[in-house]
Amino acid sequence: MHDDIVTYLLDSNITTQTPFIIPKWVPPVVGVTKLNIDRSCIYPSNNIGSVGVLRNHTRWIFGFASFDGVRDPKKVELLEIFHGLRVARDCDLRVISYKVDSSNVHGILAVGTCHPFHVHASTVSKILDMLHCDWEISFSLVDREANKVAHFLVSVRVLEALLAPGS
Repeated sequence: MHDDIVTYLLDSNITTQTPFIIPKWVPPVVGVTKLNIDRSCIYPSNNIGSVGVLRNHTRWIFGFASFDGVRDPKKVELLEIFHGLRVARDCDLRVISYKVDSSNVHGILAVGTCHPFHVHASTVSKILDMLHCDWEISFSLVDREANKVAHFLVSVRVLEALLAPGS
């Protein structure tokens, strides 16, 4: 089914703001694991899907995808950061580099605290608690175009869900 979706993406008349680019991901340096997460919303359905990938300097370690039933893009991205960090922790990874393409999410995490009445306080608190574990995590803001692999994978995942029988 994956090949059918890639063909659909390449052959369809889907309008995008940027030309279709085959994704390329630059591996991290030795000893660092890169976590990339992205989300995508397909209109008019407003279905938001998300994917995450963990990779070290030589290979893919883990990938995950989800539909959480959440319609808030920031909430989806925060949930996937939490999930990605949990997966990294379960894989006993100790040095994580997370590239975020949302300045709002980056700002929330860079401050290191969250007002208790913030709309996403519960999720942010879970992430911040994980940051205090015995590991190194760096968050950096990147252009959306620099997050091509995760963006491509989430687009494929959302289309799979929409094209699946019964959807």
